[in-house]
Formats: sequence, C-alpha cells, structure tokens
Amino acid sequence: MQCDMVIIGGGICGLLAARQCRDMGLSYTLIEREKRLGGNWHTKANDHSFLQVREQLEAFASDNAVTSNSLLSTEAVDVTQMAADRFLVNCKSLVTGEESVMETAFLCVTCGILGDQWTAEERGVEVGQGYRGKLTQAGRHLGMDSLAGTVDLAGKRVVVMGSGSFAIEAAEAAARQNAQHITIVSRPRYRWVLPFSRQFILAAVAFAPLVPWRLKMRAVEWYLRKFFYGPCGIDHWLPRGAPADMDYSGQSNDGYFRLTHEGRLTCIVDRVVKLDAEGARLASRKILPCDLFVVAAGCKYNLQPPFLASLGLGFHDLHSYAFLGRNPRIGTASDFVFAFVPAGPLKQLEMFFHSVQCCRAGKEAEVARALEPTALPHHTEGPMKGGRMAGSYTWFQTRSPWSPLNLPIEVGMGFLSILL
Repeated sequence: MQCDMVIIGGGICGLLAARQCRDMGLSYTLIEREKRLGGNWHTKANDHSFLQVREQLEAFASDNAVTSNSLLSTEAVDVTQMAADRFLVNCKSLVTGEESVMETAFLCVTCGILGDQWTAEERGVEVGQGYRGKLTQAGRHLGMDSLAGTVDLAGKRVVVMGSGSFAIEAAEAAARQNAQHITIVSRPRYRWVLPFSRQFILAAVAFAPLVPWRLKMRAVEWYLRKFFYGPCGIDHWLPRGAPADMDYSGQSNDGYFRLTHEGRLTCIVDRVVKLDAEGARLASRKILPCDLFVVAAGCKYNLQPPFLASLGLGFHDLHSYAFLGRNPRIGTASDFVFAFVPAGPLKQLEMFFHSVQCCRAGKEAEVARALEPTALPHHTEGPMKGGRMAGSYTWFQTRSPWSPLNLPIEVGMGFLSILL
C-alpha cells in the first residue's frame, strides 16, 4: 500500500494533519491504535467530565473524510527508511493480528508523549493488605471511568492525591456522587486556580489601559487571596516571584471554592505514604479516613516511541520545533512544546507542511540545511523550571512592563481609550 504521507496518532494533531493533507491534495493513511479517533480525549477523559470534545472530534473527522482514510485498532510497529525519499511503515492489527506494510514519502508523528497514568505505588504510596477502601485512577483507565464519578459515595470519605485538573474533576465528581467529605492532598507548588465565574473580572483588570502591569497583578493577587485562596486554604498555591520560578499549569474552575464553601472539601499540603486499615497515612503522621483513594498524579512521558527505534529518533531529537531528526520528511506536532512555539501545534504543522511543499519542489537539501536542534530541557532546568508551561512565551511573561508581549497591548489599549 502506497500513499504520500502516513500519520501516526489520531488525536487532535493527527486530525489537523489529515485535513491539511486533504487540502493539499496529498494521499494519506492515519494509523490509530485505539478503536476510536480522539487521542487522549478518548483514552483518558471520563464520560462524567464536563470537558467533552470527543463528539466534536469525530464530527470533524467525518466532515473531512478522515475516518475513511484511517486504520483504527492498528499499531505502528516499526518504521524503516528504504531510500532518501521513501519509508516503510510496518503495522499490526490489534484485532486480527494481521500485519501490513505501507510505503510513504512523508511521515507525521502525532502520537504525543503522554503515556499511562502514574499508579499509587509508582508515586511512593504503599498499599497495605489491610486497606478496605477502593483505589482508582482519576482519569479513564483500561476503558473504564474513574470510580469517583461512577459509584455511590453516600457517607463515604474520599482522598485525592494530586492538585491538577484531573484531581479537581475527581473531587467534583465525588461530590455529585454524594461523598461525605473530600480531601485533596498535594505537594507544595505554585499554580494559578482562577475562579471560572470571575474570569471576565480578572481579564478586565489585567487589560486595563494605562495602568502599570505590576500594580494590576498585585490587585488581582490581593483579590484572589482575600476572597478565594485564603478561605479555601490554598493560599500557598498563589504564584510568587519571577515568571521563571513559577508553575503556570493553572486552571479556571469554581470547584475548589464552591466545595470548600460548602464544607465538603479540604486542601492540605502533605504526602500520602501508606494506605492501611485506618485510612491514608501522611508523611506528617496524620491519618485521613479513606473509603476511596483517587490517584491524580499525572501521566508518564514517553519521549521514545517504539516504532521510531530503528530510525534512532524520538521526541528528544526535535529540530526546528516541528521535525524529528534533521529530516525534512519526518514531522511532528504535539502540545508538549507549546511553551516554546507561540501558536503551538498549528504552527508546527504549518512548518512541516511547508517543508513537504519544498521537498516536492526539489528543495529538500535546502530545508535540511536550515534545520537546527531544538533543546527541550528537563522541567526543573532552564526555561522549563517550575513546570513545562513556564516557557518564555507564556502569557504571564507579560507581567514585565518591558516584555514585547505586554508593551504593544498597553500602548494599543491606551491609544484606543484616547480615541474613544
């Protein structure tokens, strides 16, 4: 089987790449190991989540004829380069076990880097034999939704390990299932949790013209600390210091504040070390009664897709933000580098498909010479310090009055206010 491009991964980036192929008149085949398109929105998003885009993604795939060009429940096993401009992609059906080979001129890797969710044991929690409660992941796991939103929790006490979006989603789901009380146990970290119901007020203050940015930020911080962070016991989360020292993996959600106001949620800084007959034991030696323990500790990163092993490539070989290795014919798009690319995956795809056009026009050597390695340091180093979203292109960098991201906004809004 031959085609112009093979796309590996049927998430949002894979669907966008497929549409771009259609718009450019390129024949393509999309390989997805799951039985449905959607990527993480299919494999990790719970049905009880209020954030649902699976139906929209499937409608997008149908409208752009992506489904008819896709091999679902199929895994890319290996990729080999047979010539300078030809690749062989070995595939295997996860249903029948049948193997197939595709020949292509271009390869677009959109499988992402998120792997399985961390388990309690992998995060250092000892699960004793005497523990009588239930244990569940916060996200969808092995095709099953989190127990936090699927079982009756009337009179039950829930402990959630983690503080990210999956953690608060699990807390809200448990509250809807009539849990008696929910406790979120998190490590000490800085993160923005903006009340969803006040987002427009905060935005109006942030973009007020002719007001020094530092003054506006202090007003926002005081408002959040006084009426939201402080009463909810999460004052320690409010970001402080220079932008490079902060973790901007924030969220806009009323769950923390609403449930705390109702007396159904408590947030504490600690570490769960063991689950036993008495409940969840913390590093501080405190014991929390626990009928359901929810692990919301994030996902593992997979920087080395197995099918790229024979090529000696991986996401650590990123070049010019959109290529794997110094090869104009192997592109990638993923949100894990959006801290470095202002427009995110869309810009990555734009760069890669421009390279495709150049290669087809006989300018492949010129593109190859222009490619440069893109350094993505560990999340505790350099511009990644404090979290993978703390890159120099984050919106919060605009707190500096001399930031190129802030000054045009201030000047533009100032002139606009004068004209009006």
